[in-house]
Amino acid sequence: MRKTCKYISGLVAILMMAACNPDNNPSGNTPQPPVHTLPEPPETVVDARVFIVDLFTTLQDGYYFTGRDVSIAAEYIREQQQKLSIVYMFDRADFTVGKSHPMTDISYALGVNPLFAQCGPTTETTTPGTGIVTRYPISDYDGFALEGAFLSGCRISVPITGTPALYVSTSKINSLSQAETIYENRKQRLVSDTVIIGTVATEIRDQVLDFFTSGSLRATAMGSDGTEYDIIVVTPAEYVCRGFEAGKKVNLPYYRVSIEKWM
Repeated sequence: MRKTCKYISGLVAILMMAACNPDNNPSGNTPQPPVHTLPEPPETVVDARVFIVDLFTTLQDGYYFTGRDVSIAAEYIREQQQKLSIVYMFDRADFTVGKSHPMTDISYALGVNPLFAQCGPTTETTTPGTGIVTRYPISDYDGFALEGAFLSGCRISVPITGTPALYVSTSKINSLSQAETIYENRKQRLVSDTVIIGTVATEIRDQVLDFFTSGSLRATAMGSDGTEYDIIVVTPAEYVCRGFEAGKKVNLPYYRVSIEKWM
């Protein structure tokens, strides 16, 4: 597989440009999701229809790789022997001007495809965001930044029975209004071919879940006592989050998020 690390700066630029191109909303009003009752997925899980996203996060605010070795993350990806994850996300792997980005290092070591997803406003030298790498070819990028909300991701062909190409996106949601902006600007994709694996501030988790599930979306969250954030997963109706498995590689905490396309 060819090395892709030399393109990381271009990918950052692509995502920042995508962040300035939200869908049009002529009325300027936040659309409220219509209330629907979604069919319940079966209790039996079909493993051939399940894919996994690994999210490395402390569920706290602050740079993830403080006191943590990027090479350990690369080692985890290289040596993974259980069901391989389609995407690896690193929450708060921020981009700092003049410093090598962790995804560049991982990409160089493994020959994987890197991506940087901005998740907050840029300061003088630092852009907070999520680092993403995947073994699979990226066919498209999607993202926007509007009214304090950020959503970014990439389109890959998921090697799962019955699953077409899918946008795997991420966001850090700190207010209900940000969730409303995400819904407003990406509704058509959210109900069809986009899954969000990100974080939500613990204090607003229930409000945000209620908002997404009041429409034709599935949303679930998982957190721990004493954390600032919970993991949030938002999917179209034909997908369902099947669970979260916590793990740690040396001192790198992560969660394996299982998602099934059940219909």
